Amino acid sequence: MWIKDVLRLWKATENKSALLRDAGEIWLRNFDSTEFSSWLGSALRRLSLWCAGVCLVLGAVELADRLWFDFSLHHRSIEPGEFQNWPNIFWAPFLHDPSEARHLWSNAIQLMMFGAVLLAWGWRELALTSIFGIVASGVAVLVFGRVGTHHMGASGITFAMFGYIIARGVVSRNPFFLAISVVTLLFLYRYPLVSLFPTDAKTSVEAHLGGLVGGIGAALSVWRR
Repeated sequence: MWIKDVLRLWKATENKSALLRDAGEIWLRNFDSTEFSSWLGSALRRLSLWCAGVCLVLGAVELADRLWFDFSLHHRSIEPGEFQNWPNIFWAPFLHDPSEARHLWSNAIQLMMFGAVLLAWGWRELALTSIFGIVASGVAVLVFGRVGTHHMGASGITFAMFGYIIARGVVSRNPFFLAISVVTLLFLYRYPLVSLFPTDAKTSVEAHLGGLVGGIGAALSVWRR
């Protein structure tokens, strides 16, 4: 593996400062500023489009529910054991608790953060992971959720993204993707891991676990191809 070769070379070299200097000179000689600028511009456009899309969709649904539907859309939340209402699996991720604004904006921020990282693989992987997350978290709530509760929100999708990012880096064994997984685990891990063991009874553990499994499943399905 490429990383093992680098580590072996690092251990075998006595003059490590010279090794770093030579590596830097090689990188600078091969650096193409035009190509980098093009890549950076494309990445920023994708990121802007994704963040704008998240805000537009979640904001539009919330606004429409408040102004025109008198909060009736929230009746499309997932109710565990109510299998006849299974289509609500596809509605619930876009709905949020109207009595708690934090529910909406916290999910929006997490979607933008994890989605931005997942865009390193492209739009197809982002869409695939979102679909896996919606279905897996919805089914988990429907089958294993606490009877009498109502579940809504996009946290199942954010957990799917987190699971995909970590699993994709591990199974691909690609140094770049593995680095993305490690950075994500180091800097963005706090909310997903803490939310798996919540103290708030309103937190949907079933949706979180289901989304996490769905994201890992999405990563494995792409890797096997």
